[in-house]
Parts: sequence; structure tokens; C-alpha cells
Amino acid sequence: MGILIVDDNEANLFVIEKLLNRAGYTDLLSFTSAHDLFGYLESDNPYIVAEQVDCILMDIMMPEVDGIDACRRLQQIPHIKDIPVIFVTALEDSAKVVEALDAGGMDYLMKPINKTELLARIRVALRLKYEKDWHKK
Repeated sequence: MGILIVDDNEANLFVIEKLLNRAGYTDLLSFTSAHDLFGYLESDNPYIVAEQVDCILMDIMMPEVDGIDACRRLQQIPHIKDIPVIFVTALEDSAKVVEALDAGGMDYLMKPINKTELLARIRVALRLKYEKDWHKK
């Protein structure tokens, strides 16, 4: 099971990685931009890469390509669109949260991160991903 973390703040990446590692999630990859995320997802074998990714945790506020635009782009790629995206954000703007969910995000989590809430939302996202994968087969 692979979880991708996208946040332009390396301290946030570090905190999320540590929380997930302590909870037993070890198959993690972190990116500091949406551009880097797409570089990974569109690598040599994009279908194999997509099969290895079960969830994406993404910040909304990032330079160049924000998380909402990145999620819209993910939704346009057939072999990637079923990967659940959970937005992790400091934004308290409900209109932005609605926009993020309308762009294809399945959930959101407010910063500072509550460990219990983060892990619960990841478990839900992973169950959803497994269900979708099962139905595809």
C-alpha cells in the first residue's frame, strides 16, 4: 500500500511521515510540489505506478500548481482518477474546501494535524480504494 504526500512545507512532510510511520504505514513517498507528484505518476510505467498508489495526502496551498488544480488534473487521467485524495490544509475557508471536494478530493483534514483523525480518514480512503480496485477486477 502506497501513500503519497504532497506539501511544499518540508516540516509538514516530516510530521506526516513520522505520524504514518509510527502507525505502521511505511510505503510512503513525499513531494514538495504537484509538479514533482506528476513527474512520479507519469514516469516510465505510469500504470504500474498507479497500481502501487492507494492514497494521496495533498496540501491545498502550494506555489505554481495548487492542490485543487492538481486534483482536477488527477481526475482527468483514467488510470489515476480512482486514487483517493485527502486534502490536508490550514485554510479555514469553507468555499475553498467545497471547491477542493468538487475537484475530486474525497476528504479534507485541517492543520495542525490531529493524529487520530488523520489515521481514521486514511483508513476510510484505503477501504474505498480497495473496494474500487475489487470492482474493477
